[in-house]
Amino acid sequence: MNTLFSIRNMVTWHVGIFLGVLGSSAYACPAPETVALSAASKIENVLPLQRPVYDKPTGISTCPWGMWPYSIPAVNDTYARKVLAMTPPPAGALAPAWQSSTVYQAGQVASYNGRNYRAKWWTTAEVPGVAASGVWEEMGDAYGNPAAWSSKIAYVGGAKVLYDGLIYQAKWWTQGEIPTPTSTTWAVVGLPNPKFPALFTLIVNAKGQATWQTDIFQETQQARSDRWKLYVNGVVVQQGTVTQTETNVCPPTSPGACIPGTRQSGALTIPIKMTDQVSFWLCAGTNVCRPTPRITWALKGYPPAP
Repeated sequence: MNTLFSIRNMVTWHVGIFLGVLGSSAYACPAPETVALSAASKIENVLPLQRPVYDKPTGISTCPWGMWPYSIPAVNDTYARKVLAMTPPPAGALAPAWQSSTVYQAGQVASYNGRNYRAKWWTTAEVPGVAASGVWEEMGDAYGNPAAWSSKIAYVGGAKVLYDGLIYQAKWWTQGEIPTPTSTTWAVVGLPNPKFPALFTLIVNAKGQATWQTDIFQETQQARSDRWKLYVNGVVVQQGTVTQTETNVCPPTSPGACIPGTRQSGALTIPIKMTDQVSFWLCAGTNVCRPTPRITWALKGYPPAP
């Protein structure tokens, strides 16, 4: 009896120690693997880094694991504009860059900080948009947007300005009245160019099979996508044209109460490698794209996603 009791206690003790070690902090989760993007891929560096949603299982292992399928919403307009700001504007959209040593006559145009300016009179060494003399008249940016609203300018009826992400048109003469959606003097007439592709969500399963869908409605003034591309560690590894469309769709929130729009969708296979950082982009036109965040497939060793 005593011998059997001793053997049973010894087995129980050793098993308890084994499980205790597995569940203790000494049994650490593997360190995450990531790849630093090179300087050549700096456009992607402005995107947020996103990791999968985690499920922390109970039991022996306490390391988090990714949950599949994985939904990745595209970035909002703020991030999309950061990407756009780092890409070249359309050819011919900007006048020659302003030079401090050049003499400009009245009517001559120069560009500065991505916007075009016209000289009102002879000038030299006066920085467009900064000079206190007011010699430079802002004409707009590379995408045809009107100049930003200024309290110092008197606007006649029909004049358009850009303010707080919207384009306004004056109903009559005005000066000093800030454009707002509720203003009686200003009317909202649209969103600034370029129009980004509509928001979308990329859904990826554990095998890297991905699908995406986006709906474009007239009231949102967003563009149809004509192509897509897939970045892996800052390099385009796949790209193609967007061809699958479905017309006469309405937002789920207002069925039958909208101007029908267009639905676009597609599918691709994404290579899943633990050391990769991946982003999927939908594009409209030359360089107007809406990407997803950078995605890392390293599932272990990270704290839960915020």
